[in-house]
Amino acid sequence: MRTTLTLVFLLSGCGLLDGAGGDASGPECSTSDDCGSVEFCDAGSCEQIDGRRFFVQIDKADLNDSYDWDGFGDPPDPFVVIGVDGDVVCSTSTVEDDYSVRWEEGCDVVFGSGELEIELYDEDLSSNDLGLTFAASGLDDLVQLVRDESSTLSNDYASVDISVFSDF
Repeated sequence: MRTTLTLVFLLSGCGLLDGAGGDASGPECSTSDDCGSVEFCDAGSCEQIDGRRFFVQIDKADLNDSYDWDGFGDPPDPFVVIGVDGDVVCSTSTVEDDYSVRWEEGCDVVFGSGELEIELYDEDLSSNDLGLTFAASGLDDLVQLVRDESSTLSNDYASVDISVFSDF
């Protein structure tokens, strides 16, 4: 069994942050393929990713129950950290002794040309064990996340499902 972390990206209704509090709308579209290279289709209008506010929600994680997370066969105490450009924006609560966790917690994140980081940890007394890490680096990676609407990321220890919604 692989570790699974489901992430949901929800686009807030505030639109492009233009400094004046207004929204900027692009040309009409039916899919993101109708838009420019750094845009996505949001409710029939091409919108830029850069400077856009998203709500990043961590939905759930399923952790590998055959992995020795805490030693002595104890279940993990998972939590997730969301960061941008190396700075922690928020983290979920820690759920003790659980292989299958539902959080539905998250925070607002403004996408720019930097890096979005998602890390799953097992909380321990001495140090936290990193169970999964994901980074979207630069505008091209962020545009791809939004345009794909859902992606599966994986490594030897984990599989990550990410969904991107342009409205809620």
